[in-house]
Amino acid sequence: MKDILAAFPTVCAVGNEYQIMVPVNKETLMRIEIGNESFFDESNGIMRSNCAVHRIAVPQAKLDSARSYTVCYRVVRERKAYFTETEDEVRIDFPFRPILPDARSIRMYHLADAHSWIDIPIKTASYWGKDLDLLVMNGDMVMDCRKLEYIAAPYQISGAVTRGEIPVLYARGNHDLRGVLAEKYAEMTPAMNGKTYYTFRIGPLWGISLDCGEDKTDDHAEYGNTVCCHSFRLKETEYLKQIAESPDTQFNAPGVRFRIVLSHVPFPQNQGDPFDIEIPLYSEWCHILKTKIKPDLMLSGHIHECYVIRPGDPLDHKGAPCPVVVGSIFDHKKNRYAGAAIELTQEKAEIFFTDQDCNVVGRDTILF
Repeated sequence: MKDILAAFPTVCAVGNEYQIMVPVNKETLMRIEIGNESFFDESNGIMRSNCAVHRIAVPQAKLDSARSYTVCYRVVRERKAYFTETEDEVRIDFPFRPILPDARSIRMYHLADAHSWIDIPIKTASYWGKDLDLLVMNGDMVMDCRKLEYIAAPYQISGAVTRGEIPVLYARGNHDLRGVLAEKYAEMTPAMNGKTYYTFRIGPLWGISLDCGEDKTDDHAEYGNTVCCHSFRLKETEYLKQIAESPDTQFNAPGVRFRIVLSHVPFPQNQGDPFDIEIPLYSEWCHILKTKIKPDLMLSGHIHECYVIRPGDPLDHKGAPCPVVVGSIFDHKKNRYAGAAIELTQEKAEIFFTDQDCNVVGRDTILF
């Protein structure tokens, strides 16, 4: 498998489907088989082969019911206009353990800010062991997007931690906007209709992944006129308003018992010049979330520290809609990394901030 597949698959929740991400080392054609039904990595009927990461969307209900899937691929020897040459199809079976609708608790591990580290985040996310139900990859898993292998590298983390057997939530961070291939990011990561902000549903868990884009104004010299994040955030605001007006099919849908927000940047918090941008807009996001969606928890990274912001705390500058778990430490000088092990139950969220040696370096309890 290692000759062709660069890592185990990553099964990402987007909307009411899973997008199965499979990084490859060679040009391949790929499909996913669930039962007797096939789902293809295709573009308008043309199977994709010129890609470093395959993305195949499958209905969540089908995979949850089947509890297994098969990755089927063919190596492309030469892709031609006529009589393309391919090798025999290879099939690899993977079991899958979904989060069931009646789950009374969910154990997740939150990673962010790996900045292209691989082995240390893998060790860090091993805290729950085989009891892990859900992995969260919350932005800046890469240092930048200069090369294809940089964008594909985070799947080595998620593949090693989950082995393709449990769901993953994947969000974009500000470093993911940097580099010549950043514009291709949404083609090689989970997205909904090409957008890196979307809702998701896994068992009793509903959530929305919000994307703050860059962390400084568009005209900052660092970006060299390559970003238009203000316009992007305005469109995202309209999307958030639409979701807020659809409670019965979204956050108040039958069976929803937990509501979370993913955002790499903890936007309820000010961060100091030149990072204090979009204060009116982010305040509006907080207001919509607080008054309409009423999430239980927000998960963030970006600050390279581990702590919890509660509504009304000194660090709550914009009216936080719920407790915000800022859960990642990245210190390349000290070779130190940490994330957040979280257990959700109906009554509370237990938060354990843990390092690469699985030591608990901080903890908190959030009552619902």
